[in-house]
Amino acid sequence: MYTQRSVVTVAAWLLVVGLCGGLGRGAAPALGASDTLVIPLSGKVTLAADAVPLVGVAKIVSELLPGDATTPPGVLLSIRLLSGGGTGARGTRYAAIAEVQRVRVLTSSDVVEITVPVYPLVPGGINKAERALVTFTLSLDPTTGLLNSGTGKLATANFQ
Repeated sequence: MYTQRSVVTVAAWLLVVGLCGGLGRGAAPALGASDTLVIPLSGKVTLAADAVPLVGVAKIVSELLPGDATTPPGVLLSIRLLSGGGTGARGTRYAAIAEVQRVRVLTSSDVVEITVPVYPLVPGGINKAERALVTFTLSLDPTTGLLNSGTGKLATANFQ
């Protein structure tokens, strides 16, 4: 015998089944789950032609990477410096925008350093880019790889 059900009844049953199915999993996300954190950045960068106070925002997405018998669990960090910039002592405006990925062993805290280009906002300025160092101090859940908190700072990249 065929019983016709309304769309509302079917939707309600799907909602109940979905809620009950999620109860047994607890609060831990599935492997491969990701998390996003937005971190404000600031610092002073000394370039060859100018000293530039920079400010910006970084968006960090973490994704849990499962371990196996030979490899510990890890985390994939996708870092985007979204709106970095500032005005130098000589009045020139500068930009710092970058996107990088890093694979790290999963720990409860991590310090991640990346270099980003800083260039003047003038025609051909990208060809005059110099480096700045961005240092992130991150707190992660050591079980899930989700980001709890983080800080970031910009500084002059002093590489020899």
